[in-house]
Amino acid sequence: MNVLDPATYRGETSTYARRGHIPGSVNLPVFEVRNQESGELRPVEELAALFDEAGLLDTTKKVVTYCGGGIAATGVAHALALAGREDVGVYDGSMTAWAGNPDLPLVTGPSPR
Repeated sequence: MNVLDPATYRGETSTYARRGHIPGSVNLPVFEVRNQESGELRPVEELAALFDEAGLLDTTKKVVTYCGGGIAATGVAHALALAGREDVGVYDGSMTAWAGNPDLPLVTGPSPR
C-alpha cells in the first residue's frame, strides 16, 4: 500500500530516482488517515471504514505499507493496527530504495481502488 500523494503514486512527479509505484500496490495517502484540521488520527471507526473500503482489512491479503523512506508508512501501519489489522508490514526502504534499483519494476497510472 502506497501512502504517498496521488500524483506521486501515478508517476506525475519526479521525487524519487524513478517515477511510479510498486506494481500491485494501491494508493491510500497518509493524509486520509488524519483529521485535516487537527492532524490527529481519525477515530478508529472511520479508519476501519476507510481501510475496509480499500480492501486492507481482508486478512487473505498481505499488507505492506510504503512511502518515501518508511516514516509515513509506519504511521499508517499503526492506524491499521488500531483498526484491527496487526499483521501489517512496513517497507523501511520504501520508494527511495525501490526506485533507486533499476532492476525493480515501477508502473504509472491511477490506483485500482
